[in-house]
Amino acid sequence: MTLANLRKKLKRARKGRDRQTNRWRRTRKAGHGKAAKKWAAKARNLRKRITAATRVRWISPKGVEFIASWEGFPNNGKPYNDPVGYATVGYGHLLGYRPVTAADNRAVWVPGQKTPGRLTKREARKLLKQKLRKTYEPPVRELFTTGPLRGKFRQGAYDALVSFAFNLGPGSVQGVPGFETLGRAIDSGSIGKVANALRLYDKAGGQALPGLTRRREAERLLLLSGIYRNN
Repeated sequence: MTLANLRKKLKRARKGRDRQTNRWRRTRKAGHGKAAKKWAAKARNLRKRITAATRVRWISPKGVEFIASWEGFPNNGKPYNDPVGYATVGYGHLLGYRPVTAADNRAVWVPGQKTPGRLTKREARKLLKQKLRKTYEPPVRELFTTGPLRGKFRQGAYDALVSFAFNLGPGSVQGVPGFETLGRAIDSGSIGKVANALRLYDKAGGQALPGLTRRREAERLLLLSGIYRNN
């Protein structure tokens, strides 16, 4: 049942509750009182279902693994240059819009890091989760709470857009220059249009990359169906 239908049913349940409550107040007949209680219980149940359908949570463990699988773990946890030459470490954590430096090779990124300049997979996942919560989830959460996608929250859709934002920057889901088509799709409130718009963003340095094309298709599938297709 869609959210719109749930809200229609809630409106009818509230009217039924109020109608029977007023009748009971006028007549004090037990039948009207029982009917009012039944309508009230139905309204409470519908409110719970609507709350569950619209509550936005954090990215799921499956979502974190999805992102990690597509980012990969190059250079065995040491800093590396991504396909466009930017210094990166772990699961796609951007160190700077520049090549790797000597300072990167002795840096510490998470508390208790065992080896300076190198992350274990566990440390890299910890860093990934921190960055997602701090930088990449807030703009996506806003879309589903107060933005154009309000009331359309599904965990798969949320995780897919967080993955996209992590890959291309938080501004990518906020309609910044270069992402106008996706911005218009988001503003339309159509999950289908958003999913189709993702396909346009599979390039790095002006060239389409097969890995990015596959990732956009996986994000599209996740957005539409909730199926996690890891790399």
